[in-house]
Amino acid sequence: MKRIILILLTILMGVTMAAEKKILVAYYSRADENYGVGTITKGNTEIIAEMIAKKTGGTLLHVEPAK
Repeated sequence: MKRIILILLTILMGVTMAAEKKILVAYYSRADENYGVGTITKGNTEIIAEMIAKKTGGTLLHVEPAK
């Protein structure tokens, strides 16, 4: 959770300096796993990444592990 907050603050502080720069919001999120409440379609990190991308005008990139 601390890491997510740090990422949020870093991105939000950089928004004013990055007015002319392209922003990429890369994230890794574990969805479709059983967390004791059933199967979920979106992980917490994906939800936060979407919020950051919307706020910053960035592009989302979902990082997937190599098989």
